[in-house]
Amino acid sequence: MNLQTLTGGTVAGKKWLDIVAYDIKCNSIIPVVPIPAGIPSEIRSADLSSSLTANDIGISGGGLDLIGSQLDMNNAFLRNPGLIDTSGATLNIITPTTQISQGLGAWDLSINSLPRLTQNAIKSKLECGTSRLQLAALSDLLSDDTSTYLAAQNVALTKNMAVAIAPDQLYINQDYGAVNRLFVDDGKTALYSKNAQSGPAGSLLELNNDNTWTLGTYFANNGIIECRPNSLALYGNASNSSCIMTGSNIITALSNGSGRIDRVVLDTGGQVWYDPTGTERLRLSTSGISIGGLYTLPTTAGVNGQVLTKNGLGGSDWQSPQIVGLYSATSQITVANTTVQTSLIPSGVGSLTVPAGFFQPGMSFQLSCGGIFRDNANNTQITFRLLNSGTLFSSGLITLSNVPLATTAWNISTQFTYISGTQLITNFTFSYGVSGSSNMFGYTAQQVVNTFNPLVSNTLNFTVEWAVANANNTITTNYFTLTKMY
Repeated sequence: MNLQTLTGGTVAGKKWLDIVAYDIKCNSIIPVVPIPAGIPSEIRSADLSSSLTANDIGISGGGLDLIGSQLDMNNAFLRNPGLIDTSGATLNIITPTTQISQGLGAWDLSINSLPRLTQNAIKSKLECGTSRLQLAALSDLLSDDTSTYLAAQNVALTKNMAVAIAPDQLYINQDYGAVNRLFVDDGKTALYSKNAQSGPAGSLLELNNDNTWTLGTYFANNGIIECRPNSLALYGNASNSSCIMTGSNIITALSNGSGRIDRVVLDTGGQVWYDPTGTERLRLSTSGISIGGLYTLPTTAGVNGQVLTKNGLGGSDWQSPQIVGLYSATSQITVANTTVQTSLIPSGVGSLTVPAGFFQPGMSFQLSCGGIFRDNANNTQITFRLLNSGTLFSSGLITLSNVPLATTAWNISTQFTYISGTQLITNFTFSYGVSGSSNMFGYTAQQVVNTFNPLVSNTLNFTVEWAVANANNTITTNYFTLTKMY
């Protein structure tokens, strides 16, 4: 080191000690002469407000102590300091573009007068341009200082997008937290587009920790799906339409201009369709098919040739059309040598049974049958009966007069008409004669039954009964037809 002492003036005047490498300047130098052994060399001001002390440099090193307001080292280095200690509350290291400052429990690093790193008792913040990372000692997201986040900013330092973290909470938001984009807390996980909460368009997915979730667009204006306990609902544009599915039913609804109206309801009992006014139009259930809530279709298929008509009791039944065949024999049957009442109806096609509620006032039926018979002698007696659940007609004992032992042809024409209530009128005509003979004999009668029951199923039967049993007493049915005339 080159030392040069410049002297001049009086003791009270200024004396300069220049160390060329460091340019250390002190005013009013009063050197300590001689310097005792072991005592450091010292340069101090007259009022002792400033001093520079150089300690003896030994094996363990030395030191440079400064007491005063400033140590100015221009274009120099401070090498390997073991300790920089100041008695002031703040230590600032300043360069033309960087400042490191510490004081009052805070530590800051600034570049170009812009904060870059800040630490204090409640937060640590790292900033660079338009981005920042902050770790808060207590993160409750209630204020900027008590929030842990990673954020992007615009030039006005307003957060455009941020990730914020708190106990049981995670947010990704936008516009300084005004718009939530991802929301996770102890109650739900939600994902939103930017306009999901502010409109006019947007979409969202919310997964709640209570067995519910929502998928849709801005407040259901363009459609939404909601899953709630025991219910899954789909809502259409502006909620004008919906489909709600629960554990027991499915309900679809459409708007009629003033609000949603149920249009189709499916439940465990059946299915119902409604018109835009909410009036029931069609119902399918285990009890049948109902039209308009007034007309109920039967649950049976009916028989061949029948048609569906109202029965006057709020429902409908299968009925045969007017002048339509109900039954026609395809075989023959003979009753002989017996006094037991026996059917004269051969097997055939069609049906002799009508369902309950079938008869309407004025309905009329025609029975036509015939064949051959012979008896043991003149004046043999025979009885014909028309039956259903009861007796519709009984001829009583008819005496067969002028009947030779030869074969005799016979014909029966019967018409029965339902009047109303329990009243049924039967008109019965029986005729016979010897084949090839111009002589004809017969029997005609009319009977009224007031116990006929149209509310139960009715099956027609036609029987014959001989008064005495004889091998010659035989009667055969060759044809048998039953038709509905009206």
